[in-house]
Amino acid sequence: PRISPHLRLTNAQTARVMRLDPARFRPEMNAMVVTKAEADGSPRAEVRRGQGAVAVAGVNWRSPVFAEIFVRVENEARGRGWGRSVVRAVTA
Repeated sequence: PRISPHLRLTNAQTARVMRLDPARFRPEMNAMVVTKAEADGSPRAEVRRGQGAVAVAGVNWRSPVFAEIFVRVENEARGRGWGRSVVRAVTA
């Protein structure tokens, strides 16, 4: 669907709220994941291919109790576990 004359939304999905259970969390090392801090200090993790990122995760906002994490995986990169890897990198 078109949002405006200049934007087009593809693969729209309803956002889901999930809770990370610290007792079940297991960090995962993936040599393809590159982590860095955003300007505000929030963590960001990426898997890059060529000139662009094919999987990205980061923190939109955080409070003392909750945080909103985003994850985006390009269609051609899905099914490889890279989304899970970048989310684990920003929550470790």
